[in-house]
Amino acid sequence: MKNKQQIIQNQAIGPLVFADKETFLKILREESSILVVYAEPNRFIRSYSYITSVRGITFTLRSKEKIELPTHIQRLQVKQIQIPFAPVPDWAQLVLAIFFGILFVGVTTMIVLTYFGVLK
Repeated sequence: MKNKQQIIQNQAIGPLVFADKETFLKILREESSILVVYAEPNRFIRSYSYITSVRGITFTLRSKEKIELPTHIQRLQVKQIQIPFAPVPDWAQLVLAIFFGILFVGVTTMIVLTYFGVLK
């Protein structure tokens, strides 16, 4: 039962699970026939990306160092793996709206005051 708890503790969004390195490798070792799609670091993403699907659940891992994949798995290297962002909670949207609203008002005020010569 501890294994299931460990998998559930990872951050999940729908059927996508962001696994830690140990959990990801454990899943790979337990499956007899599995495909792992991976991408090496590039200019934009500075970490190794791994993604696989097991019983309808997609597991992904980002790692600073390359991980040793078990020998029995199939591998497919791609240039980049794009993973959707987590949905932002309502309270975070409100905080961001307030922040950008204040920023917009501040910048607009500075432009108007500079235009009329109050700020030099």
